[in-house]
Amino acid sequence: MVEGRGDPNRSQSYKDAVEALYGLSYTIKMSKKGETQPDTSLARLEDFTESLCGQIMHIGSYDDEPPTGVKLEDFIESMGYKTEMTGLRQHHEIYIGDPRKTECEKLKTVIRHPIIKK
Repeated sequence: MVEGRGDPNRSQSYKDAVEALYGLSYTIKMSKKGETQPDTSLARLEDFTESLCGQIMHIGSYDDEPPTGVKLEDFIESMGYKTEMTGLRQHHEIYIGDPRKTECEKLKTVIRHPIIKK
């Protein structure tokens, strides 16, 4: 897991997080056991239990995500739940594919909101 904050299109923290993840995964994939130790300074292995959440797949530019988030919130509400972001339970995104190599209109992002029953 790595943490990147801010606008994915402009945030240096996000860019650093992506570089760390892809660099780490490539090093692990390409190295022979014991030969190379990947730089793990920005990443950590963590057991993460998410709990109940609502999620939606957004396809397109990160700048165009807000209407997708509204659709997610409308769906959550229509199913008798509400979003509750407390502690570790926060909005988060899972980026599918490498944003450094994917055209922005083809970017895939899973958007997740933690929920509870009303």
